[in-house]
Amino acid sequence: MGGARAALCVNLRFVIDSAQLRVYFEHLAPLRRVLLASFSADRNLIAFLRADPRPQREPGQVRYFVGGAITIWLTWQTCSIADVLWSGLIPLHWGLGFAGTLAMPGLTCGLLGDRSTWVAALVAALAAVAAHGLPLKLNILVAIAAAVCAGLLAQQTEKLRDRWTEPESRR
Repeated sequence: MGGARAALCVNLRFVIDSAQLRVYFEHLAPLRRVLLASFSADRNLIAFLRADPRPQREPGQVRYFVGGAITIWLTWQTCSIADVLWSGLIPLHWGLGFAGTLAMPGLTCGLLGDRSTWVAALVAALAAVAAHGLPLKLNILVAIAAAVCAGLLAQQTEKLRDRWTEPESRR
């Protein structure tokens, strides 16, 4: 049961990723969206959101996303083969936990591009620490839920602020 909970927490990021990409791809047919989602990866999402930080449809976004997915897939396969060939060079006493720990800050920092994502990250960190005493590592679920809520609230606040500060002629 613990493994299923961990898998759920880890893979909730795909729900968050989908929510971020919805505005860009909601106009596509459902089958095409499923195909795009199949090739989605954390790094591709980061690169895509950096290239198109404002959530709006524009020409070339699908091609850019697919190009990123292909590039990342090829890189992943090349690195996986290298890992298999050279894994014997890493001492066993290092353990594998360090690799995941080192990967997460890199992925996280790449996503921190605007105020709403900074707010979500800060709230997630604070919620995870505040709920650390919960059983079954439920602090991770609390952190995810708090981050999603805080990020969406911050995003809506930014939209309202932009509407109120927009000149009358553009409204």
